[in-house]
Amino acid sequence: MTVVPQNISTTKVTVSFKLAPEDVGKPDILKIDDNLLIRHISKNSFYNGLIMSDKVLKVNDVSGNAAKCTAELMKGGKCNVEVMRRNGVTPLTSEKIFPANQAPKKGHAYFILTLEKPAKQNATGVGVQIIVVKKRGIVSQVEFNTMGFSWFGRGDSIVSINGNAIPTTGDPDVWMREQITKVLTGNKLTLLIERPVEANVALDFKRYLDSIAPVMITTHMASDVRNIAREASNMHTIVLRKIKAPSILASDIKKPKKSADKTNETREISISTASTEMKICSDVEDDDDLRPVVNKSHAAGSSSDDDAGCFDDE
Repeated sequence: MTVVPQNISTTKVTVSFKLAPEDVGKPDILKIDDNLLIRHISKNSFYNGLIMSDKVLKVNDVSGNAAKCTAELMKGGKCNVEVMRRNGVTPLTSEKIFPANQAPKKGHAYFILTLEKPAKQNATGVGVQIIVVKKRGIVSQVEFNTMGFSWFGRGDSIVSINGNAIPTTGDPDVWMREQITKVLTGNKLTLLIERPVEANVALDFKRYLDSIAPVMITTHMASDVRNIAREASNMHTIVLRKIKAPSILASDIKKPKKSADKTNETREISISTASTEMKICSDVEDDDDLRPVVNKSHAAGSSSDDDAGCFDDE
Protein backbone atom coordinates (compact mmCIF):
# COMPACT_ATOMS: atom_id res chain seq x y z
CA MET A 1 0.00 0.00 0.00
CA THR A 2 1.54 3.28 -1.13
CA VAL A 3 1.62 6.38 1.06
CA VAL A 4 -0.30 8.30 -1.62
CA PRO A 5 -2.71 6.16 -3.70
CA GLN A 6 -1.45 5.63 -7.23
CA ASN A 7 -4.72 6.86 -8.74
CA ILE A 8 -4.53 10.21 -6.89
CA SER A 9 -2.60 13.09 -8.42
CA THR A 10 -0.33 15.36 -6.38
CA THR A 11 0.28 19.08 -6.52
CA LYS A 12 3.11 21.36 -5.41
CA VAL A 13 2.27 23.67 -2.48
CA THR A 14 4.27 25.91 -0.15
CA VAL A 15 3.28 25.92 3.51
CA SER A 16 4.50 27.58 6.68
CA PHE A 17 5.63 25.25 9.46
CA LYS A 18 7.11 25.73 12.91
CA LEU A 19 7.83 23.15 15.58
CA ALA A 20 5.88 23.42 18.79
CA PRO A 21 8.09 25.01 21.52
CA GLU A 22 7.97 21.83 23.61
CA ASP A 23 9.40 19.82 20.68
CA VAL A 24 12.48 21.94 20.02
CA GLY A 25 15.70 20.06 20.76
CA LYS A 26 14.02 16.69 21.24
CA PRO A 27 14.92 13.65 19.07
CA ASP A 28 12.53 11.77 16.81
CA ILE A 29 10.06 14.63 16.65
CA LEU A 30 9.88 14.56 12.87
CA LYS A 31 11.04 11.86 10.44
CA ILE A 32 11.66 12.19 6.71
CA ASP A 33 12.63 9.02 4.81
CA ASP A 34 15.11 8.65 1.97
CA ASN A 35 12.35 9.38 -0.54
CA LEU A 36 11.73 12.70 1.27
CA LEU A 37 8.31 11.53 2.48
CA ILE A 38 7.26 12.70 5.94
CA ARG A 39 6.64 9.51 7.94
CA HIS A 40 6.23 10.92 11.45
CA ILE A 41 5.26 14.17 13.16
CA SER A 42 5.00 14.48 16.93
CA LYS A 43 1.66 15.04 18.59
CA ASN A 44 2.57 18.58 19.66
CA SER A 45 3.48 19.67 16.10
CA PHE A 46 0.82 17.56 14.38
CA TYR A 47 -1.44 20.53 13.59
CA ASN A 48 1.18 23.06 12.45
CA GLY A 49 0.79 22.81 8.66
CA LEU A 50 2.48 19.63 7.44
CA ILE A 51 0.81 16.31 6.63
CA MET A 52 2.40 12.92 7.10
CA SER A 53 2.80 11.67 3.49
CA ASP A 54 3.89 15.10 2.17
CA LYS A 55 7.00 14.84 0.01
CA VAL A 56 9.47 17.55 0.98
CA LEU A 57 11.03 19.42 -1.94
CA LYS A 58 12.61 22.35 -0.13
CA VAL A 59 12.88 23.80 3.40
CA ASN A 60 13.77 27.48 3.16
CA ASP A 61 16.84 27.26 0.88
CA VAL A 62 17.70 23.64 1.70
CA SER A 63 16.65 20.89 -0.73
CA GLY A 64 17.49 17.44 -2.03
CA ASN A 65 18.63 15.78 1.19
CA ALA A 66 16.41 14.26 3.90
CA ALA A 67 18.91 14.80 6.71
CA LYS A 68 19.50 18.46 5.84
CA CYS A 69 15.78 19.18 5.45
CA THR A 70 15.08 17.54 8.82
CA ALA A 71 17.84 19.52 10.50
CA GLU A 72 16.46 22.77 9.11
CA LEU A 73 12.98 22.00 10.42
CA MET A 74 14.32 20.93 13.82
CA LYS A 75 15.88 24.33 14.46
CA GLY A 76 12.50 25.47 15.73
CA GLY A 77 12.14 28.60 13.62
CA LYS A 78 9.42 29.41 11.13
CA CYS A 79 10.08 27.59 7.84
CA ASN A 80 8.70 27.89 4.35
CA VAL A 81 8.32 24.30 3.19
CA GLU A 82 7.69 23.33 -0.42
CA VAL A 83 6.03 19.93 -0.70
CA MET A 84 4.27 17.67 -3.14
CA ARG A 85 0.89 16.96 -1.57
CA ARG A 86 -2.06 14.76 -2.39
CA ASN A 87 -4.47 16.78 -4.49
CA GLY A 88 -7.56 18.25 -2.82
CA VAL A 89 -6.53 17.82 0.83
CA THR A 90 -5.70 20.27 3.62
CA PRO A 91 -3.90 19.72 6.94
CA LEU A 92 -5.62 19.53 10.31
CA THR A 93 -5.54 22.71 12.37
CA SER A 94 -6.80 21.47 15.72
CA GLU A 95 -7.31 18.33 17.73
CA LYS A 96 -10.96 19.36 18.05
CA ILE A 97 -11.52 18.16 14.47
CA PHE A 98 -11.55 14.60 15.78
CA PRO A 99 -14.91 13.23 16.99
CA ALA A 100 -15.41 12.81 20.71
CA ASN A 101 -13.47 9.96 22.35
CA GLN A 102 -11.22 9.55 19.30
CA ALA A 103 -7.59 10.54 18.78
CA PRO A 104 -4.92 10.12 16.09
CA LYS A 105 -3.47 6.63 15.72
CA LYS A 106 0.27 6.20 15.66
CA GLY A 107 1.73 5.76 12.17
CA HIS A 108 -1.27 7.25 10.34
CA ALA A 109 -1.70 10.42 8.31
CA TYR A 110 -4.78 12.59 8.84
CA PHE A 111 -6.11 15.29 6.57
CA ILE A 112 -9.29 17.01 5.44
CA LEU A 113 -10.77 15.98 2.08
CA THR A 114 -13.50 18.16 0.57
CA LEU A 115 -15.93 16.54 -1.87
CA GLU A 116 -17.89 18.62 -4.34
CA LYS A 117 -19.52 17.44 -7.55
CA PRO A 118 -17.86 18.94 -10.64
CA ALA A 119 -20.03 21.31 -12.64
CA LYS A 120 -21.95 19.85 -15.60
CA GLN A 121 -21.10 16.27 -14.65
CA ASN A 122 -23.96 13.80 -14.77
CA ALA A 123 -23.32 10.82 -12.55
CA THR A 124 -25.52 8.30 -10.78
CA GLY A 125 -22.89 7.12 -8.29
CA VAL A 126 -19.69 8.15 -6.57
CA GLY A 127 -17.87 5.00 -7.69
CA VAL A 128 -16.51 3.68 -4.38
CA GLN A 129 -17.20 0.72 -2.11
CA ILE A 130 -16.94 1.43 1.63
CA ILE A 131 -16.96 -1.05 4.50
CA VAL A 132 -17.70 0.25 8.00
CA VAL A 133 -15.48 -1.38 10.63
CA LYS A 134 -14.81 -0.07 14.15
CA LYS A 135 -16.02 3.51 13.57
CA ARG A 136 -14.14 3.77 10.29
CA GLY A 137 -15.48 3.74 6.74
CA ILE A 138 -12.73 1.86 4.88
CA VAL A 139 -12.57 2.41 1.12
CA SER A 140 -12.15 -1.11 -0.29
CA GLN A 141 -12.58 -0.42 -4.00
CA VAL A 142 -12.60 2.57 -6.34
CA GLU A 143 -14.03 2.36 -9.86
CA PHE A 144 -11.95 3.73 -12.71
CA ASN A 145 -12.94 7.06 -14.29
CA THR A 146 -15.58 8.02 -11.69
CA MET A 147 -15.79 10.97 -9.33
CA GLY A 148 -14.50 8.81 -6.52
CA PHE A 149 -11.44 7.84 -8.57
CA SER A 150 -10.02 11.35 -8.18
CA TRP A 151 -10.88 11.57 -4.45
CA PHE A 152 -10.25 8.20 -2.81
CA GLY A 153 -7.68 5.45 -2.81
CA ARG A 154 -8.04 1.88 -1.58
CA GLY A 155 -7.10 1.92 2.09
CA ASP A 156 -8.41 5.39 2.91
CA SER A 157 -10.53 5.40 6.07
CA ILE A 158 -13.29 7.93 6.70
CA VAL A 159 -13.34 9.03 10.35
CA SER A 160 -16.08 11.66 10.15
CA ILE A 161 -18.30 13.47 7.64
CA ASN A 162 -19.04 17.15 8.21
CA GLY A 163 -17.83 16.67 11.77
CA ASN A 164 -20.22 13.79 12.47
CA ALA A 165 -18.76 10.50 13.62
CA ILE A 166 -19.98 7.22 12.15
CA PRO A 167 -22.89 6.02 14.34
CA THR A 168 -22.51 2.82 16.32
CA THR A 169 -26.26 2.13 16.39
CA GLY A 170 -28.61 1.29 13.55
CA ASP A 171 -27.01 0.37 10.24
CA PRO A 172 -23.74 2.32 9.82
CA ASP A 173 -23.27 1.05 6.25
CA VAL A 174 -26.59 2.59 5.21
CA TRP A 175 -25.70 5.83 7.01
CA MET A 176 -22.36 5.98 5.21
CA ARG A 177 -23.96 5.36 1.81
CA GLU A 178 -26.60 8.02 2.40
CA GLN A 179 -24.01 10.59 3.48
CA ILE A 180 -21.58 9.98 0.60
CA THR A 181 -24.27 10.06 -2.10
CA LYS A 182 -25.38 13.52 -0.94
CA VAL A 183 -22.55 14.88 -3.08
CA LEU A 184 -24.54 13.78 -6.16
CA THR A 185 -27.28 16.29 -5.35
CA GLY A 186 -24.90 19.23 -5.02
CA ASN A 187 -24.02 18.97 -1.32
CA LYS A 188 -20.47 19.79 -0.23
CA LEU A 189 -18.92 17.25 2.12
CA THR A 190 -15.93 17.63 4.43
CA LEU A 191 -14.32 14.33 5.36
CA LEU A 192 -11.66 13.53 7.94
CA ILE A 193 -9.47 10.88 6.30
CA GLU A 194 -7.05 8.46 7.95
CA ARG A 195 -4.36 6.56 6.03
CA PRO A 196 -1.42 4.46 7.29
CA VAL A 197 1.99 5.83 6.31
CA GLU A 198 4.60 4.12 8.50
CA ALA A 199 5.89 1.06 6.65
CA ASN A 200 5.00 -1.58 9.25
CA VAL A 201 1.59 -0.05 9.97
CA ALA A 202 0.77 0.19 6.26
CA LEU A 203 1.79 -3.43 5.65
CA ASP A 204 -0.33 -4.74 8.53
CA PHE A 205 -3.31 -2.71 7.38
CA LYS A 206 -2.94 -3.96 3.80
CA ARG A 207 -3.01 -7.56 5.01
CA TYR A 208 -6.10 -6.84 7.09
CA LEU A 209 -7.89 -5.09 4.21
CA ASP A 210 -7.05 -7.91 1.79
CA SER A 211 -8.55 -10.40 4.26
CA ILE A 212 -11.91 -8.62 4.59
CA ALA A 213 -12.15 -7.20 1.06
CA PRO A 214 -9.90 -8.94 -1.49
CA VAL A 215 -9.06 -7.04 -4.63
CA MET A 216 -11.51 -8.04 -7.34
CA ILE A 217 -9.66 -9.12 -10.49
CA THR A 218 -11.71 -8.12 -13.51
CA THR A 219 -11.23 -8.48 -17.23
CA HIS A 220 -9.50 -5.45 -18.69
CA MET A 221 -11.12 -3.66 -21.57
CA ALA A 222 -10.37 -0.57 -23.61
CA SER A 223 -11.06 2.73 -21.89
CA ASP A 224 -13.40 3.91 -24.65
CA VAL A 225 -15.52 0.76 -24.20
CA ARG A 226 -15.77 1.43 -20.46
CA ASN A 227 -16.73 5.04 -21.09
CA ILE A 228 -19.45 4.10 -23.59
CA ALA A 229 -20.90 1.49 -21.22
CA ARG A 230 -20.86 3.89 -18.28
CA GLU A 231 -22.51 6.68 -20.27
CA ALA A 232 -25.17 4.27 -21.52
CA SER A 233 -25.83 3.08 -17.97
CA ASN A 234 -26.13 6.66 -16.71
CA MET A 235 -28.48 7.57 -19.56
CA HIS A 236 -30.74 4.59 -18.93
CA THR A 237 -30.85 5.34 -15.21
CA ILE A 238 -31.86 8.95 -15.86
CA VAL A 239 -34.57 7.88 -18.31
CA LEU A 240 -35.95 5.09 -16.13
CA ARG A 241 -36.25 7.42 -13.17
CA LYS A 242 -38.61 9.62 -15.18
CA ILE A 243 -40.83 6.75 -16.35
CA LYS A 244 -43.90 6.07 -14.24
CA ALA A 245 -45.67 2.84 -15.12
CA PRO A 246 -49.48 3.03 -14.86
CA SER A 247 -51.08 1.07 -12.07
CA ILE A 248 -53.16 -1.93 -13.07
CA LEU A 249 -55.72 -0.70 -10.54
CA ALA A 250 -56.07 2.74 -12.13
CA SER A 251 -59.54 3.63 -13.41
CA ASP A 252 -58.16 5.06 -16.64
CA ILE A 253 -56.04 2.06 -17.54
CA LYS A 254 -56.09 1.36 -21.25
CA LYS A 255 -57.77 -1.91 -22.18
CA PRO A 256 -57.46 -3.71 -25.53
CA LYS A 257 -60.36 -3.02 -27.83
CA LYS A 258 -62.23 -5.92 -29.40
CA SER A 259 -62.72 -5.91 -33.14
CA ALA A 260 -66.02 -4.38 -34.25
CA ASP A 261 -65.93 -6.21 -37.59
CA LYS A 262 -68.81 -8.73 -37.55
CA THR A 263 -69.07 -9.39 -41.28
CA ASN A 264 -69.06 -12.89 -42.77
CA GLU A 265 -65.81 -12.11 -44.56
CA THR A 266 -63.83 -12.46 -41.35
CA ARG A 267 -64.15 -15.41 -39.05
CA GLU A 268 -62.14 -15.15 -35.81
CA ILE A 269 -61.33 -17.67 -33.15
CA SER A 270 -60.06 -16.19 -29.86
CA ILE A 271 -57.65 -18.22 -27.77
CA SER A 272 -57.12 -16.52 -24.42
CA THR A 273 -54.72 -17.22 -21.61
CA ALA A 274 -53.93 -15.27 -18.44
CA SER A 275 -51.74 -12.80 -20.27
CA THR A 276 -52.21 -13.16 -24.04
CA GLU A 277 -54.93 -13.19 -26.65
CA MET A 278 -54.47 -14.66 -30.15
CA LYS A 279 -56.80 -14.34 -33.10
CA ILE A 280 -56.86 -16.94 -35.88
CA CYS A 281 -58.54 -15.89 -39.11
CA SER A 282 -59.94 -18.25 -41.77
CA ASP A 283 -60.25 -17.35 -45.45
CA VAL A 284 -62.93 -20.05 -46.09
CA GLU A 285 -66.25 -18.40 -46.73
CA ASP A 286 -68.51 -21.45 -46.57
CA ASP A 287 -68.49 -23.65 -43.49
CA ASP A 288 -69.37 -26.67 -45.67
CA ASP A 289 -66.02 -26.34 -47.44
CA LEU A 290 -64.17 -27.03 -44.22
CA ARG A 291 -62.96 -30.64 -44.25
CA PRO A 292 -62.61 -32.79 -41.12
CA VAL A 293 -59.19 -33.75 -39.82
CA VAL A 294 -58.45 -37.44 -39.41
CA ASN A 295 -56.03 -38.35 -36.62
CA LYS A 296 -53.76 -41.27 -37.44
CA SER A 297 -50.89 -42.78 -35.58
CA HIS A 298 -47.37 -42.48 -37.01
CA ALA A 299 -45.77 -44.40 -34.21
CA ALA A 300 -43.34 -47.19 -35.12
CA GLY A 301 -44.99 -50.60 -35.27
CA SER A 302 -48.46 -49.21 -35.90
CA SER A 303 -50.94 -51.98 -36.71
CA SER A 304 -52.75 -49.84 -39.27
CA ASP A 305 -52.44 -51.08 -42.88
CA ASP A 306 -53.29 -47.63 -44.21
CA ASP A 307 -50.09 -45.89 -45.31
CA ALA A 308 -51.84 -42.63 -46.01
CA GLY A 309 -50.83 -39.35 -44.46
CA CYS A 310 -52.54 -37.71 -41.55
CA PHE A 311 -55.16 -36.04 -43.74
CA ASP A 312 -57.83 -38.14 -45.42
CA ASP A 313 -56.95 -37.03 -48.96
CA GLU A 314 -53.24 -38.04 -48.76
